[in-house]
Amino acid sequence: MSRPRAQFHPALYVAAELIAIVGYATRPKSRLRWPFFLTIAAISIYLIFYTTTGNISSDYSFGGAITALFFTASDFLVLNPDIQQEFKPVARRLKSYRAKEKAGAEPKKEGEDDGTSKAGWKSRFFWALKLRFNPRGVGWTHEAPLSTTTDSQNALSAKKITRTSFVLHRLFEGVLNAIILDICTVAAKENPYFAKGRPELLLQASWAWRTLSVFQFVGMTYCGLRMMHSFLSAAFVGTKISEPEDWPLLFGSLGEAYTVRRFWGKFWHQLLRRLMRTLSHTEYYGSATVQS
Repeated sequence: MSRPRAQFHPALYVAAELIAIVGYATRPKSRLRWPFFLTIAAISIYLIFYTTTGNISSDYSFGGAITALFFTASDFLVLNPDIQQEFKPVARRLKSYRAKEKAGAEPKKEGEDDGTSKAGWKSRFFWALKLRFNPRGVGWTHEAPLSTTTDSQNALSAKKITRTSFVLHRLFEGVLNAIILDICTVAAKENPYFAKGRPELLLQASWAWRTLSVFQFVGMTYCGLRMMHSFLSAAFVGTKISEPEDWPLLFGSLGEAYTVRRFWGKFWHQLLRRLMRTLSHTEYYGSATVQS
């Protein structure tokens, strides 16, 4: 008989996030990077395997977020020797670029070293904060693009659109996706194979019902993510915390998703691109094998 799980504590998850950010901000040769990672690993294992929120959907959401944090921390704290050299903001923001140009200052070129590792603690902490909450790397040297067409449209829109127009457009998108999400949710409740606590029912369904159920789930996920992204972008751009070019489209063009590979690589969001490819893990073990 298995022991009942303890109550999930959000404070522990927040603590793990803060430890990760502080770890990313430490200098590359600091001896604290391993202890930071081991602490994050211990918290992650405990929260995933020994706690529960009491709600299966919440458990799934927190479990996914904590797993992503764990592997990102292993990438940034253990496998990459100097993330402060590898991950740098690219000086491409039109407003800041023109301001520096107007003032007579030489703007940084794309990929130019900004000396993050040599900066003070405060600068490195805010750099790490931006790195952690920008998983797609928008405006950074490691940005994960969608498709060439989508990125070209994003760049063109960022140059032409005003702040007010951007906010109004994203608010409209947010409301539209909220309405569609609500319709999909109502339809899902009418689906007899989505009965709560009976996941095995879907296995007994016909292919038609299975196909419909898959499209319902994907549609709800798509609209939910677009809704949140639209409202957040409107809020941050509207309050002048960021610029329109900092918020490219979350998804690519559906017309480019004509194969499974292109669906995930060109259409779907790229927030987990680095995590799912585990690029640094592959490079690390590959180089270690070659050297041995």
